[in-house]
Amino acid sequence: MNATHIPAVEPSQLTPQTRQKYCNPNALNMLSPQQVCCTFSHIRAWEGFLRTGEPHALILEDDAVLSDSLPDFLENVAPIEFDLISIEAPYRRLLVEKKPGPERVAGIQLRKFRSTSWGSAGYVISAGAARKLVNSPRLFNLPMDAALFCPLEKPGCELKLFQADPALCVQLKNADQQHNSEASQSNIYEFITPATWRGRTSRWKRHLRWGVIKGWEMLCKPRYARRTIPFEKESLSDSRNNAQS
Repeated sequence: MNATHIPAVEPSQLTPQTRQKYCNPNALNMLSPQQVCCTFSHIRAWEGFLRTGEPHALILEDDAVLSDSLPDFLENVAPIEFDLISIEAPYRRLLVEKKPGPERVAGIQLRKFRSTSWGSAGYVISAGAARKLVNSPRLFNLPMDAALFCPLEKPGCELKLFQADPALCVQLKNADQQHNSEASQSNIYEFITPATWRGRTSRWKRHLRWGVIKGWEMLCKPRYARRTIPFEKESLSDSRNNAQS
């Protein structure tokens, strides 16, 4: 596969005005500089994608280890109606459909989910979703992965979301816990300033609301169950060699 590399936004590039707007510890939705940089980096990728005029794009962070099945999946995914498909193995149990719908691509089942699929190392996005997200006033209310894949909060709840099962990519640090190369380390890391009591209380209320919604749905709409999404066809020896070359 051919890819276009887009440099990440780094904390040193954030203006004082941007830090005040998004990293203010007194704000209800404070983000760390690292989280703000991650969001701006994905916006760069979406804008580059939209300039191509293509209907769909694969967005990868640079530490994604890919499944050998990914090219076949991409060649056959176009007929599916979707906004976002997370292809990353989240390495936590997700609340997903027990009996998934008919959406299946090259042997990969697409499941709807009701708990946040943490991680934005790999996803397929439609042009319509990219336009919505670039212009969304709520994009900076949550960290990037939560903004994309939280089905209970805007903007994620306004999108048609799927999780690939099995997953087709995984972050290098999760793929090989013994591997400590620079490729698995973020170069936009910056210390996260603790939020104020007001901000922490706001987040606790949000997570409590999410928990109540998901608990109610599990009791009254037992179509969802918690399960771990596996990673399809790991090729760790190849990823180690590529990271070191």
